[in-house]
Amino acid sequence: MRSLLAISLAAALSTPATAAYATQDSTVRAPGRVEVLSARTTSTTATLRWRAPAGGPRPTSYQVRVGSGRWKVTERTRYRVKGLRPDRAYRISIRAVRQKQAGAAVVVRAFT
Repeated sequence: MRSLLAISLAAALSTPATAAYATQDSTVRAPGRVEVLSARTTSTTATLRWRAPAGGPRPTSYQVRVGSGRWKVTERTRYRVKGLRPDRAYRISIRAVRQKQAGAAVVVRAFT
């Protein structure tokens, strides 16, 4: 099993997202960035674990995306990406979501 080689924040130099939208009862704010705890790879998988954003709105779910693929939804703070090809570099994005508002993504660079 290999360990993650690099982690970077998406849009690290930009202002954090403060997206919001109005509902009948209140305004919903996007959660902050997740904190990646670990990322391990094999020749065909990447297993990621993260912590919910500190402070701010509590996420209702999380989204994970490989490259520019589709966002996959999970309610857990871990996710296993399957079907990767050996000896390749992958860019995996993770973001917290509260209702319809997605927070800024954290990008993990994983090598199989």
